[in-house]
Amino acid sequence: MRYIIPAVVLGVLLIYFIFTGGDETSEIETVFNEIIESVRKKDQEGVLEHFSIHYRDERGYNYLVIKKVVESTFQEFDSLDGSYGNISASLSEDENGEMLAYTKIGVKVRGVKRGIPETLLGSDDSYDNIIVTLKKSTLGGWKIINIEGVDKYGDSGVY
Repeated sequence: MRYIIPAVVLGVLLIYFIFTGGDETSEIETVFNEIIESVRKKDQEGVLEHFSIHYRDERGYNYLVIKKVVESTFQEFDSLDGSYGNISASLSEDENGEMLAYTKIGVKVRGVKRGIPETLLGSDDSYDNIIVTLKKSTLGGWKIINIEGVDKYGDSGVY
């Protein structure tokens, strides 16, 4: 009898974690980890799968523009690498009750073009801070719907 109660409590906790979708912050970090891995592999589809087709940012860029930017960046550079740090997220719901995450994150992106290293975002000793808004999709997990603060390259075509 003394083992039945802990077993029931453990079962209830496992069911709770399985059906509540887990830790949202960990899921959001997984999105960024998968994007960085896709950038390293120059896997365009791997990057784009984390963007919502409803993406729209402060510059008026939509999903199709982001797709072109990723494509041209992958073509322009022989290799790419990225990292992030200083991540914090706050969760809320939109007017339809869908989960949103407002994420402040520091990013560094470097590329190599014809053997010459080039910094795209951040620097050797610091990150560029951006704000990434994600929306929880019932079918596909967290999707990026907006990025703010990436304006270092103006209208040069490199986001």
